[in-house]
Amino acid sequence: MVITLNVPTVLVVAGFDPSCGAGYVADVLTCRIVGVYAVVVPTCIVVQDLDRVYAVYDVDHKVQREIVNSVTKCLEIKCIKVGVIRSRHCVDLVRDLVTELKCPLVVDPIHRARDGTTLTPLEVLQYLLRELGSYITVLTPNIEEAELLSGRSIEGIDDVVEVAKYLTELGPRAVLIKGGHLPTSSKVIDVLYDRGSGVVKFFEHTRVGVKFHGIGCVLSSLVASHLAKGMGVVDAVEASTSLLDTMIQYSYPIALGTEYSVVNVLAPLERDALRYRVLCSVKCAVELLERYGDVVSCLVPEVQMNLVEALPHPYAKSIQDVVGIPGRIVRVGGRVKAVSAPDFGASRHVARAVLTAMKFNPEVRSCANIVYCEELVRVLKELGYRISSFNRAEEPEHVKATEGASIPWGIETAIKKVGYVPDAVIDYGDWGKEPHIYIFGKDAGDVVRKLIEVARKWKGDQ
Repeated sequence: MVITLNVPTVLVVAGFDPSCGAGYVADVLTCRIVGVYAVVVPTCIVVQDLDRVYAVYDVDHKVQREIVNSVTKCLEIKCIKVGVIRSRHCVDLVRDLVTELKCPLVVDPIHRARDGTTLTPLEVLQYLLRELGSYITVLTPNIEEAELLSGRSIEGIDDVVEVAKYLTELGPRAVLIKGGHLPTSSKVIDVLYDRGSGVVKFFEHTRVGVKFHGIGCVLSSLVASHLAKGMGVVDAVEASTSLLDTMIQYSYPIALGTEYSVVNVLAPLERDALRYRVLCSVKCAVELLERYGDVVSCLVPEVQMNLVEALPHPYAKSIQDVVGIPGRIVRVGGRVKAVSAPDFGASRHVARAVLTAMKFNPEVRSCANIVYCEELVRVLKELGYRISSFNRAEEPEHVKATEGASIPWGIETAIKKVGYVPDAVIDYGDWGKEPHIYIFGKDAGDVVRKLIEVARKWKGDQ
């Protein structure tokens, strides 16, 4: 017996952006991340990069109708998402579709690109509202588009609420106005008004100081995906804004010569996969360390050892993104033993050391602390290890007074002293602070192999 999964499908009506940060490429990726399938009716090809538009070529409306006929024959469409739409013919096509399918409709009324190029002509937007207004489940304009469609100016958050309510009078059940273009100090506030329930809801996000390309496309596709899965409007928007926060948090620049980033829509999936991978990496490294426990036991300091590995950039934000050993690695009967299974957030000091190193070299994601003595430093030098150090006697008073600041200060000082992340950093300790040597590597296995090499050389010299 073959079991088939009934995966909801979103029909995306949008343009092609060759940078893939916006348009239907971003829409499809977003839908798939949420667990929804997506098919596309292209409206145009926009020749652009992250900064500007060079040309726009429309797709013939007859071709669009042929595509609709082909994709709707074998797929059950649970929601329609509209982005850039260039003609009345295309509006009529969407109207016919939503009338036939009787499914939710999400419209992102994209009027202009950031360089001012018109994408959806104003007359088409106005026609869209007249013809599709009563079918729209969620309309997702930004501040400028909300002003354009309503004919009202927006100066503050109260105006956003009033304009959202007014736009629902034109037909849409709900309006989500994106607040990124509204100067509201350190916060971005999106406003949802759901005429169906009378709910006004505010979604606050930290303003990250980065300009994003395609953020509106991603948000509207998230909403469409959650509606396709059967969520109500308010729940769908709440889930979408929360997921978008995660995608933004782990975004990073992808192109030279531009100030814009694209939303990392793969972040939720990548982060979970990487967490599993790093846990497995540390687990295997600990098994190797224990296998050579009689060799490396001489390296365990009085405060015991920890072995950590951080998630790759850009996912390593705090010690909660670093795997360590709860209870540390201890010396028992001339061997070493991990007290517990590897887990996230299990280390503070060694985790802070590797997070600091990653700021200078993201490829260095692992670290272990070992005992300090002059003979061991000699061994490291003979093995060709690059070494730096820091002296806590030079630590500024304000750093000493800040909880958790000493190790980051020390590691940063040692790195800046030599201009790169070394293989080993010596912490000479202080009153009540045992000296250490931090061994760095690209992953936990790399660090453990270094520990075995160092311990063998040291024992052989004794």
